Amino acid sequence: FFFFFFQEEADDYFVIILSDANLGRYNVSPADFGDKLMLDDRVNGFAVFIAEPGAAEWLQNHIPNGKGISCMKPAELPLIFKNILASSVDD
Repeated sequence: FFFFFFQEEADDYFVIILSDANLGRYNVSPADFGDKLMLDDRVNGFAVFIAEPGAAEWLQNHIPNGKGISCMKPAELPLIFKNILASSVDD
């Protein structure tokens, strides 16, 4: 369910996935999801889980450190995206 396609060389590559945090509905385990985010070390992969606090935090804790982010209020999305991009510049 994941693949990366590189058409041109670039300084940075990003994949930011927005999810309802209900991975079980799609038969995807948090471990598999996390593995796919780390599939290619050239790619800065992140998952933003928009959900109730319990589900989003549980998934965030099962995704590789720093790659899963909980979002309880959609109005916070612009700041979350800004923080993702800013943190990746420092790497």
